[in-house]
Amino acid sequence: YDEEFIFPDGNAVPVGNRACLVEQAKKMYHEMSPETGEFIDFMLEHELMDLDNKPNKASTGYMTSLAEYKAPFVFSCFNGTTGDVDVLTHEMGHAFAGYMAMRTQPLMEQWGESTDIAEIHSMSMEQFAYPYAELFFGDRADKYRFQHLQEALTFVPFGVAVDEFQHIVYEHPELTPAERTAEWRKLEKKYMPWRNYDGDAFFEKGGWWYHKIHIFHYPFYYINYTLTTMGAMEFKKKMAENPESCRKDYLTLCKVGGSLGYLDTLRAAHLSVPFEAGSVEKATGYAMKILERQIAEKENLK
Repeated sequence: YDEEFIFPDGNAVPVGNRACLVEQAKKMYHEMSPETGEFIDFMLEHELMDLDNKPNKASTGYMTSLAEYKAPFVFSCFNGTTGDVDVLTHEMGHAFAGYMAMRTQPLMEQWGESTDIAEIHSMSMEQFAYPYAELFFGDRADKYRFQHLQEALTFVPFGVAVDEFQHIVYEHPELTPAERTAEWRKLEKKYMPWRNYDGDAFFEKGGWWYHKIHIFHYPFYYINYTLTTMGAMEFKKKMAENPESCRKDYLTLCKVGGSLGYLDTLRAAHLSVPFEAGSVEKATGYAMKILERQIAEKENLK
């Protein structure tokens, strides 16, 4: 059940320090598109990233906006793991969306979008960065692409389980703590049958859900992450099939900001509605085939 430990000889780690990774990110964004190249130059010129790990600095990562300057700002604490690269793709995906919306939408209130849209920007940028993984990981790039993609796909059933669990406990407030944990364990076996807690009685009884803070602080929020994963996986497929059309749709998504509702935003970017029949297969089928092929060729990942 230690799902983040993928390779017996260790997961991929980035090559180089913060300055090196940022320089590689600059190269990537310039090669990706004129718009992303302009964006990364703006971020660097105006020092809009605070990435170094410092004493007493909050251990977190996020993107926010400096509205008066129409500028995104990215905050993080680099620690030499894949999380450093994720900041330069995920948080920068948020930042790029904010950068474009600030220059398109006339009202500040429309620069930001709802959370069920916002994570499409960031998760899609992670996928767009796959062809450039060698810049950050050298000869371990294939390992990174595999571990990152399998984490993205296996997250979907987990996110669905979290949402279904909340429906159960809110519909049945009379459940005891033991009964709630038993319900969670049933969901794990339903959605994540690969989890094996042999030797850990607490998790085997269903105690794993206690660590998910969203269940306590943000009821029914978590399903948003699965919805946005669908959008990101669909963009991944679009990029492989028609890069120019994909870039156009992604730019549209970013420029829309919060000016449209959920469904209209998806339609503007030519994305499927995840509630419709067949949408999960449409979104994830391509990525699943990639993983299956990589597993078949696993010797190349060593």
